[in-house]
Amino acid sequence: MSNKKNIAKDYLDKLSNGQWNEIAPIFGNNINTFLKFLKRNELLSEIDISSLYINDEFMVNPVMGLMLLNDSSYLNKIVNQFLNDVEIKSDGYYLVVSDLSNLSMFFTDSWREDSRSYVDSAFNDEYWDVYENESNDFYRDVIMNLNETNITYLSEKIINEIGNQELSLGDYYSPFFEEISNNGIFIITESNIRDVIEDQESMESLFRDRFYKLEKSFYNLYDVAYNEAYKDKLREETFKELSLYLDTKNLDNESPAYDELTLIKIKDLYSDVIGFLSRPSSYTLIDYNTYLHMMDNYLRKSDKFLHLDSNVDPDDLNVIDNINDEFLNYLNP
Repeated sequence: MSNKKNIAKDYLDKLSNGQWNEIAPIFGNNINTFLKFLKRNELLSEIDISSLYINDEFMVNPVMGLMLLNDSSYLNKIVNQFLNDVEIKSDGYYLVVSDLSNLSMFFTDSWREDSRSYVDSAFNDEYWDVYENESNDFYRDVIMNLNETNITYLSEKIINEIGNQELSLGDYYSPFFEEISNNGIFIITESNIRDVIEDQESMESLFRDRFYKLEKSFYNLYDVAYNEAYKDKLREETFKELSLYLDTKNLDNESPAYDELTLIKIKDLYSDVIGFLSRPSSYTLIDYNTYLHMMDNYLRKSDKFLHLDSNVDPDDLNVIDNINDEFLNYLNP
């Protein structure tokens, strides 16, 4: 090893041991000049960040930032040593998450606007009753939106409970029931049950007098369907906001199953890391050890948190799909 390189190695050791002040005057008190000196002597990659952290933690971020600016390939070393939730692939860097609710760390959590809690709840598997009593018409909102399969199930339930027996217009009245009656008596059969279901007044009469528990169950069903569709809408809006930092276009709305992982491509990890390292902070990547925690700090310090508009309406078709998916669970309250 040449004498010049020996001197450079000695300077490197002093930096790692927290003795920058001893050698700073040699480089005009400019750490960047020193790093360029190390680079010329092929020693830039040998800076021991862990030792520097122990001896002078306030130098860690500036040194790592300048190392990265001087040599972009240093990013791979940062990922391997300090970002344990990032995976390197041939086409870029990927965030690895086991729970999509962790993506809430990109969003503001201020008392004025707590977008973070909405994102967290949107990806939580537990039922979230944001809205209650959204329907005031079970026939319009539930029965009219049933698919053929569920209409068949509803038909069977009505037939099984009150079908093929004499019913009185005094107990159940509608113009349709009067039309099919004889001396005030009518019978609901397999041949006319579809006509009954398609007639709102007839169904409201039946539910008011005989199926009142089922009516309440259908209102609950609508609330569940509406809230789940609202969560889906929030997830959709969350992905749109996250697209500033992550490639979310192929993400599924659902969180991965237990013990499964989701990989999300990070659009510009280099700029994210530079952004974090360039902001004044008493915390380092050694303290955080994950991309998500790094971004939480960076976005907080730079006032760049994402914002989620929670005042959105769910898609009507999604509500209807949810009603039909859950219908059997509410047909027998």
